[in-house]
Amino acid sequence: MIGNIHYFLPGVFEDNPHAGVVNGSLWTIGPELGCYLALGFIIYFGFHKNVKVLLLVMLSIIGLILVDDFFDGELPALFHKVLGNPGALLVPNFLLGAALFLVRDRILYSKLLFGVCVLIVGCSGFFLPE
Repeated sequence: MIGNIHYFLPGVFEDNPHAGVVNGSLWTIGPELGCYLALGFIIYFGFHKNVKVLLLVMLSIIGLILVDDFFDGELPALFHKVLGNPGALLVPNFLLGAALFLVRDRILYSKLLFGVCVLIVGCSGFFLPE
């Protein structure tokens, strides 16, 4: 109920090619719960009414994730458990999508802008850590 998924069921699926694996897609439950909690937090405090504040919240979350990564898990356990999760970056990506939806009427439709965005996303794979 709180997103703490257990991937091991003793005596179950032991003869499968990947022994003991219950359901590999369950890893998304934690980040999904984080997305819904972040969205509820944003709506409760009214951050959705100001896109600049929403973007600041999103950038703050990304900053916290990068700080946790920089300190390599030496931060308090709860902080690292939440932000050190491999799916933690899904939350700010979700919030970015929400922010873009809020300003959808102000987004320019441009083939050049589209090309630049595709180039940035394509190149980011070479420069971002794995």
